[in-house]
Amino acid sequence: MKKSTIILALIATATLLGGCNDWLREDAPGKTELDDFFTSGQTALQAVNAAYYPMAWEYHGTYYPEWFVGDVASDDAVKGGQNLTDMADAYDIENFKTVASNGLLLDYYRAQYQGISRSNFALTYIPTLATDESFTEETKNRYLG
Repeated sequence: MKKSTIILALIATATLLGGCNDWLREDAPGKTELDDFFTSGQTALQAVNAAYYPMAWEYHGTYYPEWFVGDVASDDAVKGGQNLTDMADAYDIENFKTVASNGLLLDYYRAQYQGISRSNFALTYIPTLATDESFTEETKNRYLG
């Protein structure tokens, strides 16, 4: 290739890459911003309910609260199942071979931190909401409590 062709290709590439407009940086339609969500007492109730919701999540197709993990780890309960591959993560907990990638514990703690994060959002934004006849100061304090 000629030197002038290479220079022309570089100039064209620089012009195309450097010519971005603001339309590329616009927010996606239908996207809800956090400040747009917390607007009323109804959204405050939704935020409080969302904070408690991870406590009822199912993990790996079955529900187990924290006593499941604690009892299996402390020999108060046996993992059970038909073979070692049936809930192998619970077998690892039972035999003290748990690693950081244990699926049962990883999902459990992810859910707990999701609830903590949602609680922090509620505690941060509910006090900023204005009260009215349907969302009184008493209701706001009950949601925060």
